[in-house]
Amino acid sequence: MQYHKADIWLYSIGVSMFADELFKKLKPILGEEIYPLQAIYTAGDEEDKRNVERVLRIVYANTVTGIHHKITQHIDGKVCMAIDGLLTVSEGESFSAFEKLKGSARTSSVKNLQKEIIKLQQLRSIGISKERIKDVPFEVQKLLKRRANNETASEMRNHPDEIRYGLMSCFISIRTMEIIMEC
Repeated sequence: MQYHKADIWLYSIGVSMFADELFKKLKPILGEEIYPLQAIYTAGDEEDKRNVERVLRIVYANTVTGIHHKITQHIDGKVCMAIDGLLTVSEGESFSAFEKLKGSARTSSVKNLQKEIIKLQQLRSIGISKERIKDVPFEVQKLLKRRANNETASEMRNHPDEIRYGLMSCFISIRTMEIIMEC
């Protein structure tokens, strides 16, 4: 209920699109600590708003970096190699395994169920479990999964290791849950 009230309040005050996005992204991470910044942002003048936006950008960047670091601490070399394997295009293939894992079953059929089971087995074989990312709030995991889902395998490979493994871990964990729910 509190989350819903905060959303209504946020939209009713006309927060700018940029600050609105940052408030929404930081709310699951910072919890109630975000409310003083929102109050300053809405009551302040233009300079106050710019300062709050600057603080939000810094907090967001540091928080996301910290989350990626927290996730990667729990990942061993074997898992990292498996994740990197998802991001490469095998010989004779047009797409990486990562690109194939993004899609969901279009219709209900035995053939599609078998495809989804293969995806689930592939995701589980990587070794990312809920325990490895339990310190990251679920809403943040979903946010990072969405970000990973919007990137191609080559874009993902270009990220530093810590960011790549953090994004991919959330993608794998959430995508595993989605497949289970779809079947």
